Formats: sequence, C-alpha cells, structure tokens
Amino acid sequence: MPKIIHDLNKRIEQSAIELFNAYDYNQVDMKMIAKKCHIAVGTLYNYYPNKKQLFIHVLECSWSETSHTLDRIYAMDLTPEEKLSQSIEVLYDDIAHRKGMGKLIYKVLARQMVEEAEMIDLFHTIFFQLERLFESFEKKSFSCSTETLDIRLAKSLITQIQNAIASYPHEREDNLHFIQDFFYNSMHVDTTLKKVYLKDHAM
Repeated sequence: MPKIIHDLNKRIEQSAIELFNAYDYNQVDMKMIAKKCHIAVGTLYNYYPNKKQLFIHVLECSWSETSHTLDRIYAMDLTPEEKLSQSIEVLYDDIAHRKGMGKLIYKVLARQMVEEAEMIDLFHTIFFQLERLFESFEKKSFSCSTETLDIRLAKSLITQIQNAIASYPHEREDNLHFIQDFFYNSMHVDTTLKKVYLKDHAM
C-alpha cells in the first residue's frame, strides 16, 4: 500500500503551478515535478496518473471559485454594463491573488497548447462564462468575423488582465479603469452610463 504523506497533494499542486508558469507545458514532465516536491516519481504517480491530468486538476481548482462568482453575477438583475464591470473586477482580483491561474490560462492561449480533449472541454467552460458577458452588446465594427468576435473579446480580457497585473502590479484602480474602458470602447455603450458606473464603484 503506498505511503500517504500529509499535505503532499497541496505541495504537488503548488510545485506543478510554479513549473507550468516557468516553462512551456511540453517542457515539464513528471520527473521535474517530483524532484521539486522532493518525492520519488513513483509517489507522484500514486496521486496523478500523468502530467495532463495534473495540469487539468490545478487549473480546474484555480478556476472553480472564480467560476462560481461569475455565475452569481451573471444571474443578478443587473445591466450588461454592470455585469461586465463586476466580472472584470472579480477576474482581476482572483488572478492577482491566485497568481498561478492567470499565468496558466495566458500561457495556454499564447502558445496554442490546447490539443487534448479534456483541456479543450475545460477551456470551453472557461470561455463560455466570459464570452456571454459580451453577447448582449452591440459591437463596433471589427475586421474579424462576427461569429468569433465574442470569443476573441473573452480571450483578450484574460490577456489584458494578465498583462496589466504583470506590468503595473501596484496600480489596481488604474488597471481596472483601463481594462473597463478598453472593452466599453469596443462596444456601443452609453459613455454617460460608463462614467457614472465607474464613479459609483471607485476602488
């Protein structure tokens, strides 16, 4: 019977996040993760059958709490502008506080790593929640296909947040206003409503 080491699962998850952040997905293997945890690779396999399942697990855990909060906001009796602004704030704070989540999603997007069916399903879930934030808005003219516009905006949202946190880590208020303005300006939004909302919800 394999030996159970207390809190080892948390150590494995944290080590995996750190390695996936530092290296491309294909550069990380189970031996690297086991070495960082100071355990035998066989012990690691007792917890996770392969790297893919470990990667999916840490990303699902990171996204789970954010997902529930976004669902609650979406179900509220709010205007689309309010839902978008509140969701941006939740995403920003969750990515800033749980640094692994934003970097993992961002790196997957930047390197087009999503090939495995399980990863595709997970990212469909993530981007469905973000894409629906843009569905109610009339968009300004874009050169890309309108069929892919909402998903492009959803992916751009993650990228904008991650870049803002990385570039200006101590400027939360300015970062949030910039991101909100960027997406409001991509759509036909009443600028008076935008200014009132930002004033009333000043961080």
